[in-house]
Amino acid sequence: MADEQGATIIGGVEAEIRGLVKDVAEVKGELRQMDKRLSNVEMAVNDLRKDNRQSFNWMMGMWITTILAILTMSLTILSRIR
Repeated sequence: MADEQGATIIGGVEAEIRGLVKDVAEVKGELRQMDKRLSNVEMAVNDLRKDNRQSFNWMMGMWITTILAILTMSLTILSRIR
């Protein structure tokens, strides 16, 4: 009777272990999938940062060009007035 009870307990533990191994395998798969998705998100964010930097540099160039053009026109006008 004790042997049967011990065998039943061992069988139950083995079943639980098999269930845990299966659950761990599922979690590993989900983590791999999350890692792939986060890598894609990271690449997209880096691309947006690069685009943002390029847009900012372009905008600053345009502002500097505009300011220099206005300054040049102003100096030309002032030199002709005197």
